This record gives sequence, C-alpha cells and structure tokens, in this order.
Amino acid sequence: MSMHVLTVFQISYITILYLLVIIGVPAIAFGRFFKKYPFAVRFMAYLAIGNFYVINVVFALQILHICNRYTLALGFIIPMLVATARLNWKYWFRESLMSAGEATHNVMVSTMGVRLLITRVFGLLGKALATLFRCAAKSIRENWVDWIGSITVAALVLWQYGTNALTQFGYMASDSPVHNYWINEMSNHDNIFASGVYPFGFHCTLYFFHEIFGIEVFVMLRLYTILQTMLIHMMLLCFLRTLCKLPMLSYVALILYTIAAVWGDNAYIRYFYTLPQEYGMIYILPSICFLILFFREREAENGEKGFQNESTKMISLFAISFSLTLAVHFYDTIIAGLFCLAIAVGFLTKVFRKAYLGRILGFGMLSIFMAILPLAIALGMGKPLEGSLRWGISVMKGLASNTGIETTIEIPGAEQKDAMTPNLLPTAYKPISVVALSENSRNQIALATADVAGNNFGTKLTDIIKTIKAYIFPYTGEWLTVLTLILVPVLLLLGILIFFLCDRSYAGVLISSAIYTGLLCVIMAADKVGFPRLMDESRCSMYLGYAIPILYALTADAVLYLILRKFESEAANKLIPVAMLLIVVILLIKDDMVKKPAIQPAFETNGAIVCVTNILRENKPQTFTIVSASDELRMVEKYGYHYEINDLLTKCVGNAAYDYEAIPTPKIYVFVEKKPVDYGPPYAGSGSMISLEDAKRNLPVKAGITMYQGEARRIVMSKMYYWAKTLKEMYPNETSVYYEDDEFICYEISQNVYWPLDMTFEYGYNN
Repeated sequence: MSMHVLTVFQISYITILYLLVIIGVPAIAFGRFFKKYPFAVRFMAYLAIGNFYVINVVFALQILHICNRYTLALGFIIPMLVATARLNWKYWFRESLMSAGEATHNVMVSTMGVRLLITRVFGLLGKALATLFRCAAKSIRENWVDWIGSITVAALVLWQYGTNALTQFGYMASDSPVHNYWINEMSNHDNIFASGVYPFGFHCTLYFFHEIFGIEVFVMLRLYTILQTMLIHMMLLCFLRTLCKLPMLSYVALILYTIAAVWGDNAYIRYFYTLPQEYGMIYILPSICFLILFFREREAENGEKGFQNESTKMISLFAISFSLTLAVHFYDTIIAGLFCLAIAVGFLTKVFRKAYLGRILGFGMLSIFMAILPLAIALGMGKPLEGSLRWGISVMKGLASNTGIETTIEIPGAEQKDAMTPNLLPTAYKPISVVALSENSRNQIALATADVAGNNFGTKLTDIIKTIKAYIFPYTGEWLTVLTLILVPVLLLLGILIFFLCDRSYAGVLISSAIYTGLLCVIMAADKVGFPRLMDESRCSMYLGYAIPILYALTADAVLYLILRKFESEAANKLIPVAMLLIVVILLIKDDMVKKPAIQPAFETNGAIVCVTNILRENKPQTFTIVSASDELRMVEKYGYHYEINDLLTKCVGNAAYDYEAIPTPKIYVFVEKKPVDYGPPYAGSGSMISLEDAKRNLPVKAGITMYQGEARRIVMSKMYYWAKTLKEMYPNETSVYYEDDEFICYEISQNVYWPLDMTFEYGYNN
C-alpha cells in the first residue's frame, strides 16, 4: 500500500472514530434533551459534552496513576452507560434492557438458540440502521440546501488543508516532538505532566484515541490537524447558522473565508499544525453561542425560578465549552473571555438582572474551577509550572520579543530539548514557507513594527491599519483593511438601530460581535496604541482572521434583515445569499483571487516517515534501533530504540575512533537526509544537497536541537552519508539500502546481537 493511500485510510479512520466517540455517544445519551434545537446547536452540544467527558476521564485516571487501556475503557463506558440509563430510562433504555435480559434468560434455559439470538440482534441492528437512513433521507429532502452548503464547505476545507497531508508526511510544527513526548509519558508511565503543569486537554484527547484504538501518537500528530481544522470551520459555520437571520449567509461567509486569496499566511498557517492552541479554537464560538442562547431562553422563561429549564442547559453548555478552552490552551480562553466581555456590553440591559447575573457568575466560576482543578491537584503534588506558561505570562507583560517562539523546554534525559514555533510572519504566497519572507511582506512588517512618533488618534489608527494589513491582508490593497475597520462601527450602529426598532436579542449579537472584532483589531497593534499586549501579532492574527467572517456575515445579515423583515419570503432569504455568493465567486475567478491549496513544508522528509511506518510494521517491539537526528526519537520510543547521529559521529572523532561502540539490536536503520531539512530559520545554503566539501568540515559543537539547524545540519548529514557508505563497504552482507529517494536514504543493518558490529571506525572525515 502506498503512503498516499495509507494516509487517506488513516485520516478516515481517525475521523470516523472521533465522530462515533465524541459526537455519537453523547448524541445517544443526551439526544432527547436537545431535540428541540436545530442541528447546528445539537452538533456543538454533543461536541462539547463528548470532549469534556473524555478529557476529564483521562485527567482523573492519570492523576490516580491507574490509567491504561482497560481502565480507560471502563472509565469511559460505565459512567456514560449509567448516565444514558438515568436520562432515558422511561423512554427506551428500560425496554431495551428488559429485551436483552429476556433474550439472555431464554438462551440460558435453552428456549432460544444462539443462532436465533444472533439473528434477532442483527435484525434489530438492521432496523436501527434503516431508521437512521430514513431520518437522514428525510433530513436531506427537507434541508437539501443546507446539506449542499455543508458538504461544499467540508470539501473546500479538505481541498485547502488536506491536500498538503498527501504531499508532506512529516510533522508541520517543530514542537510536535515535545507534545509527542508528553503523550508518550502518559502512555508509558501515567506521567501526565512530564515537563510541568500545562493545560493538557489536547494531549488527553490524543492519548485517549492512541490508548484505546492503538493509533500511533506520531500518526495522530501528523493527521489530526485535518479533523481539527474541519471542526474549527464547522464551529464557525454552526455559530453563524444559529445566529444569522438569513442562515444561508453562513455558507457564503465560510466559502469565501476558505477560498478567497486575500488572507495573509498568518491568518491560516497554523491550521496545518496539530497543536493545543488550534485545537482549543474549536470551543471558542460554541461557548459564545451557548451564552447567547442562554439569554434567549432565559428571556422566554420570563424569570422562571429553578434549574429544570432550557436556559440551564444552555448555561451549562457554556460552562463546559468555556472550561474546555482553558483546559486546552490559555490563549483560547483569553479570546473567549474577550467575546464574553463584548457580550456583557451587547446584552447590557439583561446581564445585570437578577435572573441572569447570578447564573452567569455561578456557572462561569464553575467552568474555571473545572478546568484548573486537575492543574491545581498536580501543583499540590509538587509538579512545577511548565515553561510555556511562564513565557505566555511574560508576553502579556510585554517582556517577550515578537518572535513567535513559544518556549524552550528542558526534558531530562531527552535529546529533543527545544520546542519552538516557527517565526510566523506573512510569507510569499504560493507556496508557503514559514521561514522565507517575500520582499513585499518584509517591507509591510517593517512598516507595521516601526516606531511612529505621536500618540494622537490618527496615528494610532494608522498603526492599526498597517498592522492588520501586514498580518491579515498583505496581498490586497489597503482598501480591504480600511473596509474591515469601517464595518466595525457600521455593525455596531446597525445593532443599536435594530435594538430600538425590533429585536433586542439579535441586536445584542450584532453589538457584541462588533465590539469583539474591534477589540481584536486593537490587540493586533497593542504595543503601538498603548493597550496591554495579550499575545504576539502572529497568534492574534489567526483569531482576528477567524472573526472577520463573522463581522462581514453579520453586517450583511443585519442589512438584509432590515430590508426584508417586512416580507416573509423564504425563497428570498435563500436566493439572495446564493446570488451574493455567485457574484463574489465570479469576481474572484475573474481576478484570479481563488486561493490555491497551500504547501506547508514538513520538519521530516517523506522518506523518513515512510521508513518509520514500515519499520514499525515489519519489526517486533524492542528489536530495532533508528539512528537519525532527534526527530524520530519520540515516534518510536514505545516500540524500539533511537540513537542520535550527533552522538555517534562524536564518538568517531579523533582518538575515540579506535574505541568500540555497539548498538545491540538485531536491526539498525540509519536515516540520512541527502537534502537536509530546514529545521529553523533559513541560511545561505538552504535547500542545497549534502556534499563532500561539507563532510570534510569539522563536526559542529552545539547543544540540543541547534546541532540540526541551519548549516550545522548539512554538515552532520554529509558526514553521516559517507559514514554509512563506508559501513556498507566494510560489511556488504550485513548492510543494504532499505529505502532511497532524491532527498533521503535509509540503510538497514542486520547483525548478530551476540557479536554486534563496531559503529566507530575511520570513514575518511572523522576530523
């Protein structure tokens, strides 16, 4: 099977399992409670409940140090089964349980054969599937426009962000090995906070699917980003679908957000990364949507006392979703918190009423408590804070430089010691390289970051425009940035107008969204306008890019609502957005402004991932060693051994070449990059091949990952190439080429473990 086909199967497998476990199980248990709500709300509810449940089951078992495949399965199944029985006992669970008990009794007393029992079970499953298909067919018939719109959005997201996975097999982020290490520690030693206390919701989710279903962690980190990015876009779709008066505008906004070639790389580049910040983005908009729905339901209840009502469901889902942002990444909590502040202004006439305020504060504090409880327990057990938390605090204090580097984490006994996020500044379009800036982008960044004298309003506004253009819209004229900023007060005024004319709840949505987008615009240029710097521009630009479709969609929605509200025409509500979409798409095609799928370079060669995949499949555990740079260490540490290239070459230098160094496993695989990967900032020889001249140079003396960055990596790989060629000449029967392409070669060494080969020898360039 080719790697491309395998990748498609792996993505499909991960997606199906996620939907069944995270969406399907909560839908069975809680479906009755949300049946009155549209599908978009139900989907967000099941997603929040499923993730919250899985994450906290893992947290509890890990902290108790009793987490393994079996306890995890029982910890997931039993509480959910009890909850399902409790919530659905009178409706279908009691009858199903009685039928199962009766069938078991009949089999035990021999009044029913096993064959008949199996026939009946499959018959019931067939009926259930038939009912499911009938419901799906009815839904498609009645909501065919929504189905076409949703499928179109999903297809465009796969086209834009999924095609890269079929051409680049390695990690997309340089700190993926560190997250791999943390999840491995959870699996190997129940050591959930291996490098210190950190929001571990993302790691708990990936660990759950790794432990229960046996999916390798490095495969999850490679491919989970496809599902993650799909869910981020679907949450935006559900948010707009729920709150727009003309729901069809949500599809227009998503399609343009996905395909319009107006976005700077920073607005979407992190969608290629399987990292906590991006995973936490899934829960931002659901938390806000549930909070808005709470206001709507509470108003309809007219101050009704008690908690057995619809508003309690919505405020509970808000607490769960907001808690998940903090359980995954604190930056997502900051963004969700900003939107909550905006909602406090948009719903000012309600938020301080007794019927609202007490519940909001109570459930808000509960959500924070649920998120920090596992972290507080770990701190109480003596775990220190992890480094990136301290870094995040320093950024908010304005102490960190604007480099985009997340942290440097010290991992005891590990070769991979640096966890860095690349310098995510706008880059040349088609293809993307996160380390190579176009001259135009560099000039715009320089303008955006230049110190401008004066503190008047005009100067600050100019700084905001320059910053947003540099990071969000670098490939268009300044008009798009100016239009975006103009729409903020326009949407605010529309909200105020609608507040006094007709619909105060809808007006609150408009006002809140306008204030939220305006706050993000200010935060983008916080250093220059005198506001607290909550995060660096490269990170903030992704959140702002995610908010801009909301700004445009709600502005168009408000205008059309004011025009059409006197006419109850469902056809007009659907046809006008479709006509708008067609016009804009035609203009984009005419001006060649349709975005091509981006090419995001990986931090491993495709050949290396192909070899790791085949090595794990072909060898028994603990019978092989991979000799490579540090990249494969965390991929194989559960299954085999890793020997770092730098350590081996160092033992071949000078007098050490006469010492005996063995690697005592039956198989040894030597990974050599013929075209070294740019693992960090670019340098003069980026993209060049290994050479004899580089092999003759002295082995660089550097620490940690810096040994494999820039020119040092090319020297190391050049030396290793000639080392491996010499080894093959010395031991032709034991050494063979396992895999080779234009950029990578892997040698396989088969040896007798009772007489292992000497790995330190004179290969001509020991110097």
